Amino acid sequence: VISNRRSAAGVERAMKAGIPVTIHEWDKKTTTRARYDQELAQHTNTYEPDLIVLAGWMHILSKEYLELLKCPIINLHPALPETFKGKDGIGMAWDAYQQGEITKTGVMVHHVVPEIDSGAVIKTGTVSIISTDTLETLRNKVQVIEKAVLLDAIRIVLNPMTLLKSGKVRNVYHIGYGMLQMVASDRCSAFDRQICSIPHKGYFLNKMSEWWFQKTRHIIRNHFIATRDSSMFVKECDPLKLEVVVRGYITGSTKTSLWTHYQQSQEEEGDAFKGMTYCGHYFPAGLVKHSKLSHNVVTPTTKGEKEDLPITGEQVVNFGLVRSEEEWRYIRDHALELFEYGQWQADKMGLILVDTKYEFGIDSNGQLILIDELHTCDSSRYWIKASYSPGEEPQKLDKDAIRDWVSRECDPYTVEIIPTVPTEIVNKVTTIYKEMYERFVNHTVNLPDYQSDPAAVAHEYLDSRKDNMVIVIAGSVSDTKAMEKLSICLTASGILHRIYFASAHKQPLQVLDILNTYNPEQKIVYVTCAGMSNALSGFVAANTSHPVIAYPLFKDNTDMLVNIHSTIQMPSNV
Repeated sequence: VISNRRSAAGVERAMKAGIPVTIHEWDKKTTTRARYDQELAQHTNTYEPDLIVLAGWMHILSKEYLELLKCPIINLHPALPETFKGKDGIGMAWDAYQQGEITKTGVMVHHVVPEIDSGAVIKTGTVSIISTDTLETLRNKVQVIEKAVLLDAIRIVLNPMTLLKSGKVRNVYHIGYGMLQMVASDRCSAFDRQICSIPHKGYFLNKMSEWWFQKTRHIIRNHFIATRDSSMFVKECDPLKLEVVVRGYITGSTKTSLWTHYQQSQEEEGDAFKGMTYCGHYFPAGLVKHSKLSHNVVTPTTKGEKEDLPITGEQVVNFGLVRSEEEWRYIRDHALELFEYGQWQADKMGLILVDTKYEFGIDSNGQLILIDELHTCDSSRYWIKASYSPGEEPQKLDKDAIRDWVSRECDPYTVEIIPTVPTEIVNKVTTIYKEMYERFVNHTVNLPDYQSDPAAVAHEYLDSRKDNMVIVIAGSVSDTKAMEKLSICLTASGILHRIYFASAHKQPLQVLDILNTYNPEQKIVYVTCAGMSNALSGFVAANTSHPVIAYPLFKDNTDMLVNIHSTIQMPSNV
């Protein structure tokens, strides 16, 4: 425990508990703030902490201090995210309630950043404010929930997800149970490099992908499971090092774009230009930028860390990027079917799906599935149908506004530093992403009020799952050690599970409440654990259509016999 106030109640409590305590008061007369922060950081680092928790630390940590610490720092603040920042959040909430502005408040735990009470949120708790409340009762209500919220936040931060990949625009985490968490950032990537940030881009990308993944399951299986804010939860698989680009028009400005190659060939060959071959497809002379192709074409590229190289379908097979020629044909044909379906949907919205890219992977069963994102403004070009005319610049609904601006300002492949993209261009693209989402999903978007910690989002998602999992019901908390062993086995096998404690003899209604949490359509297996007279297994089996596996607990041979006999005594037809 480190405190900057000798009189803090936590100091006395820590001393009574035998926890080491140091006091670091700031004497403003003799020490500068910079010096104080440096000394405090040096002292803190001597403990090599895994986590620093601010609880009642009424002293804003400077940017310099935060940079000197290498571990996470979290803060408990008595207000909900983006409300009542700073000192006396409860008092400010009470004043707002008196003015009729709110009916609830709460607490949050967030990562500490230089801006006060503004870091990514890890956990929140909410309390209602009612007419009989006073400021004092409201403070008590908030304080009652603080401990549980803080402990949950500590559990989350000390059990982070495993970062598998930090890419140009998203981070991928392994969260166990055969699942990955793809966190889409607001970073905008083009020309094989990061260009700028687009507010709420990650949220819109995930929501658009969710819509398209759900709509195209009749064409091909995909990895999508669920979305939460800027996180998408997907099936774990081995991605192919291949990007499958499908084009319906000759356009673009990047090195791999069809128009860039066509234009270069024209300039190199001059009057002798009769057309060009690109990725195994022939494109005749006389095409103008934005021309519609006679048919949609698949133009694959390698998927490299630094740049993608155009290749032919034959090279895809020869380079070993797929398992067989038959698999490549399957990918090519289904990519074309996905693109045609996308064009049909876009046409109904008054749009043209110009081109897009698809990625594929191999799941745990060895099956080829569609992965990554689908028909988003990041992976696709969209034009307003009414604005289209060959050779003329169409009205675009994608990140081409940023690509076009950067191309006009510099050569993005040779310049060392990309110029700062103007705010009006960034805002234009944000509006485009929002409009695209609302066009397809057909309802107004509700943006998240605050940024959430990705690990917190993953834990919340796992805690909320009600499908494809094992539900363990133990008859007594005295079975905790056995449940811990069982949990270790299930986790090692990649089986998502949840453990409850309820006795069939003493708490039958609580057992029924657990069973009613999961409906018959969900894929659930129950494991019942009870010692001595085991009524739990039969009780659960009689009240659910899901499979029930009994896990008898016993101390000795006599206890084992009683338990097994009581376990297998079932009502008829169960």
